[in-house]
Amino acid sequence: MKYTSRINLVPVLSVAAAALGFASCALAARPLPTPPTPMLQAKAETASAHPQSMAPWFDGGIAGKKIVAWGNSTIANAYSFFDTLCDQAIPGGLLEGVECRTDLLGVQADAHQNVTVTLAAPVTYQVGQWVSVRFASGEDMTRFWQPSVRITAVEGNTFTYHRPYAPRTDYTEDSGRASGSILDYGTNGATLASLLTGSGPFSSKGVCDAKPDLLIVRGPLINDVRQGRTDLSQAKQLEAQMLALFASCLPKTAILLTTENSFLASDTGQHQVQPNADAQEYTNILRAAPLAMTGSYPNLNVLDVMQAIYGVRCPASSELMANQIHPSAIGQVKEANYLLRFIGFPPLQTVASFNIRGTPVTLRPGQSTENTSTITVTSTQGFYGSVALSATVASGPPGYVDPPAFSFGSPASVTIAKPGTAYLTISTAAPRATSLYRPVPRGAPWLAGGGTALGCLVLLGVPARRRTWLRMLAAIAILASFIGGVSACGSNRSVHSSNAAGTTPGDYIITVTGSASRTSGQGTVNLTVE
Repeated sequence: MKYTSRINLVPVLSVAAAALGFASCALAARPLPTPPTPMLQAKAETASAHPQSMAPWFDGGIAGKKIVAWGNSTIANAYSFFDTLCDQAIPGGLLEGVECRTDLLGVQADAHQNVTVTLAAPVTYQVGQWVSVRFASGEDMTRFWQPSVRITAVEGNTFTYHRPYAPRTDYTEDSGRASGSILDYGTNGATLASLLTGSGPFSSKGVCDAKPDLLIVRGPLINDVRQGRTDLSQAKQLEAQMLALFASCLPKTAILLTTENSFLASDTGQHQVQPNADAQEYTNILRAAPLAMTGSYPNLNVLDVMQAIYGVRCPASSELMANQIHPSAIGQVKEANYLLRFIGFPPLQTVASFNIRGTPVTLRPGQSTENTSTITVTSTQGFYGSVALSATVASGPPGYVDPPAFSFGSPASVTIAKPGTAYLTISTAAPRATSLYRPVPRGAPWLAGGGTALGCLVLLGVPARRRTWLRMLAAIAILASFIGGVSACGSNRSVHSSNAAGTTPGDYIITVTGSASRTSGQGTVNLTVE
């Protein structure tokens, strides 16, 4: 009975082993799944609430509030800086509700340096009020923002003040701006030490008297440091003394303390840095002293303008600098736009970034002309800087093959102060004859050959007198398993001759990604392959 039982099990195992070979071959021969179509992953932008330290500026909105920018000549002569702020004091602007008048119709100065300004609408300023005035044309200092002046008379559409500069005895202007809410409290040649001890209208005392809602303090240590008279320890003491005073006299004012610009490493002819070899050492002090004040007072924000705009290393030359120590108009505009990210209302709702748009492209597979999309990168919320570009397929026809390839050339970046342009070249594959190889899933080859071998080995255990009736069944199983193994399992791939159509025709969406140091953005290009 035992012997009979063993004989009855053998053919079952043989057939099972052969079936295993067939199953493994069927697994190897089955088509590979089509890769999923990539989906566009849009970068989420999250709104950020303003820091509590800026609450005196933002709470209740900024309409009707006052900004004072205080410092040395880098503020006094920052004409483009103030223009950029004033440009945003319009409906829909970041400083909407902050007063800046652009209806200046005429300016007339008398022989005693009294200047009368005519506006298109009645004057809302008061006698004794400080205003900043910008003339759009003229000579010398008359064409620039003047450090704030005090109004001496108001009548109808005119106001009068005494001019602090006298390049001419009389002159006439026909356009410009005036603001009683964005005030230039810069003093040419001033050191921080002198501003703290002086009593002039733009001294620290004058700032306390102005009672601004927002005080922008640019340094101001350039004139203390640039000739080696003040080291880092002394600079920190001056900054701490200044902040202690303002925290006391302006408890309801938001204070924005910024680092200043870096110096140029080369003397531009005015011998402004002495000795010139110490320009980098002085630059390090200008940055380290304000940064050391971070967190000193509840209403204080410290911004590293030097690192964000000018760089912390002294360059030999820069388009951002007018001379060795003063920013150029380009530098001033960039700096103002950077600050607008922190003082614009609503606060920080949109991170300074950029928009990316591309023109659509239609082409045939393999087409190598007229296969370029024009990519336009546009600044938003005051972004300036270099943007590195890359492109990928976001979506395409179902089961597409030979996806398009992309190139921006060299360099693959744009620098935007105004809209920048790059060109995206799109390459596709033309139809071609080829061989398609379908890999076998890992582990399948041994299953196919193993099924045949197992069937043979099991038959060896059957006594000779019992083999006759099994020979036919075993031979059929072994032959079928062998044929299956040769056709699909004897190699790691199956070979089929075919004619490839190249890049799959249809509609594609191309994602163009721009990356900058502190932000990123995405745009799309519509591609049609015919």
